[in-house]
Amino acid sequence: MKNLLGISFLNKEDVISILQTAKAYKEAFCKKAEFEKILRGKTVISIFFEASTRTRTSFEIAAKNLGGQVINIDTKMSSLKKGETVKDTVRNLEQMHPAVFVVRHPDSGFPLFLSRNTSIPVINAGDGTFEHPSQALLDLFTMWEIEKKMEGIKLSIIGDVLNSRVARSNIFLQRMFKNDVMVFGPQTMIPPQIEKLGVRIAKSLKEACTDRDFIMLLRIQLERKSRSSIPSLSEYYKYFALKEVGNAYLLHPGPVNRNVEIDDSLLCHPHSLILKQVENGVFVRMAIFHHLLK
Repeated sequence: MKNLLGISFLNKEDVISILQTAKAYKEAFCKKAEFEKILRGKTVISIFFEASTRTRTSFEIAAKNLGGQVINIDTKMSSLKKGETVKDTVRNLEQMHPAVFVVRHPDSGFPLFLSRNTSIPVINAGDGTFEHPSQALLDLFTMWEIEKKMEGIKLSIIGDVLNSRVARSNIFLQRMFKNDVMVFGPQTMIPPQIEKLGVRIAKSLKEACTDRDFIMLLRIQLERKSRSSIPSLSEYYKYFALKEVGNAYLLHPGPVNRNVEIDDSLLCHPHSLILKQVENGVFVRMAIFHHLLK
């Protein structure tokens, strides 16, 4: 593994190895044991062209837990604003000898483009509507903790599947393990021919929530195209928001739009794993650094 560009670039053995390493890191944390400082004396450069709280912060904490330093490039204040190309920016940063680039970009395929123009390992922290691999890995890790297995899981993904990189990475990963994946949302938010990815389309919210181990809600992306695909947020809440969880466990990549894709009361439900996902994100991202750099 030289880069982490997407789930579609990994195999099953890669995934299992990463998640087993994440488990070991979490167990060490719970025992208050010292982490092996595999990033001691090394620098991680974080380049986010989009806003982020959870992903950016957890990558930074993960790197520091392993002894590394993190440099955050403010793209609004960088030489990119002076007309320098991304390729030239990266080539200049490369000469400072960082250990890895962590990149988020609004254009699908940007991390792949970057990896072809640098010898430094590249981690995709989300690219356009294509993939968000570390999110899918931490989601499966969280499911594994609950179910004690990675296979034989029944998952529903509800919301704006069309514009969601989280949905794509999760579908790729869940189908890698032959898990049963169902999607549901407004017709304008379901990609054409998505069944070719091995998923089923639920006909109703009730069907999507019946006999499921996990229900993953997707954020209505107000800053992207989601808003134009629905008449109003109140209309979406009425027909597509989750208002009860039943026996399933609840997942959400965050940030949550309260009383839009989910009823506010469910955020504190005993089956809500949303904050557990955030916690697990640090250990999974530590594992990603481990497999790229050790």
